[in-house]
Amino acid sequence: MSPKRRVRSPVVLFFACLVTAHGYSDLEYYRSYQNCRVRGRPLVEEHDISDLDIVHVVFAADPSYYVGLMASLLSLAKHLLSPEKCVVHVIAAATELQRVRELMTCVRRDLVDFEYTPQPKIVLHAMRPPPRNSPFASFFMDSPFTYVRYHIADYLPSEKRALWIDTDVILHADVAPLYRMRMDHPAAFPGSPRAFTWHHFYATFNPKPGSQFESLFYNTSKPPLNPGIMLIDLSYWRSGSVARSLEKWTLRFNG
Repeated sequence: MSPKRRVRSPVVLFFACLVTAHGYSDLEYYRSYQNCRVRGRPLVEEHDISDLDIVHVVFAADPSYYVGLMASLLSLAKHLLSPEKCVVHVIAAATELQRVRELMTCVRRDLVDFEYTPQPKIVLHAMRPPPRNSPFASFFMDSPFTYVRYHIADYLPSEKRALWIDTDVILHADVAPLYRMRMDHPAAFPGSPRAFTWHHFYATFNPKPGSQFESLFYNTSKPPLNPGIMLIDLSYWRSGSVARSLEKWTLRFNG
């Protein structure tokens, strides 16, 4: 049997152009990722990719993120080696779908101007709030994209995988190899930069000794996961247990 083809991971490459709004941390982010290309690790392709031929990418945005959405989507399309095999799903409030549709027209026009053809297919989805009797209903009002991220399987009911990308992510590589990587868990994430360990978040949100965090994070020197780019095994996610567990933890720690 021939060895699996190994490819360079865009999970690491995209961080070279990560745009952050954390002010004081910009320099720390840059220092953490300036050598990311050197530290990039190869990916191993899934054994059977016959049902992963089409790459499904998911964005979610409201008006405050439209500029970032457009930039991120353009960077995605620019680096796709087979754009005709990519479907971009954009989730927005039902009242914003017309504006998002107009924005996607601008994206397509820019791609034509830069001679990026063919283009990926773009599908719009109306955001679905949680049931009114859900404990998550009140939290959804403040953090709707958190709930959307947990329930991507509801928007893509028949797809095997989805690649979630935040609107502040600029990609520098084709995401198809990432989408088709071998997965052993329900989701895959990049790590946060070295400047932000669990200790950083522990000290920021709950610095008192003996807090509920201490029993959970036994090694606060490890970096937390960065959900800005997230590969999801939707086949596993549809069981519902993952989303329910994430909702429980989110409510427990208030986000």
